[in-house]
Amino acid sequence: MATRLDGRAVSKKILADLKQTIAQLAQHDV
Repeated sequence: MATRLDGRAVSKKILADLKQTIAQLAQHDV
């Protein structure tokens, strides 16, 4: 179970990082 939770945490972190990067890129465009 620990492995599954870690995997989810990593996935969430990656998604959060992606959203942040996209937001920054969008701000640069504007």
